[in-house]
Amino acid sequence: MEKRLQLWSPVWGWLATKEGESVDLKGQDLVLYETAIQEALEQEKLYYRKKSAPFNLMDYYDADDSVKEKVQNLDIQVKKEQDGLYVCASLALIEPLTQQELEAIQNFLSRQYEGGIFDTSRIRTYSVEEGEVVFDFSVDTKEKFSQKEVQCETQKKYEITSIAHPQFPWLHRIRALVDVNEAVPKGTLGGFVEYEQNLS
Repeated sequence: MEKRLQLWSPVWGWLATKEGESVDLKGQDLVLYETAIQEALEQEKLYYRKKSAPFNLMDYYDADDSVKEKVQNLDIQVKKEQDGLYVCASLALIEPLTQQELEAIQNFLSRQYEGGIFDTSRIRTYSVEEGEVVFDFSVDTKEKFSQKEVQCETQKKYEITSIAHPQFPWLHRIRALVDVNEAVPKGTLGGFVEYEQNLS
């Protein structure tokens, strides 16, 4: 079982009317935009990911400290809850974070939400009949992100097939069980391995 730490923070928003007024949007008003924001975020993640590797916001964590050693992957989603819209940062941990490391990752996320991955008009603004809906993803670092620990099954990416190597029959070919990336869709045959432990 893989352990993930989720850090949740609320999304804020307002309507900038054509008359120049600003109206705060709350709760279910924001939930209406969940799908649109998530789709725009997924497009942005395509630009952020390194080459053909899966998206990992830790690729942009520039501090040379123990956080890099402990956080294997950092994914971001926009999710709805009963009281509104939230950004959920999901961290795959190799080992638990100390309080100081947790604060470091929260500060990193706060910078990313204010001027990093969310700093694009595709995610922040939406035209409506009354004017323009504007979203704010920033988090005051004095406020704490709400935390959830979740256990999840790690999904296997590859399986070992019965196709043996012609010269070295103890090696067997692997096949992708999921879409690993654009170049390796589900079902693609790969190289040869001896044991399942050889697969990353």
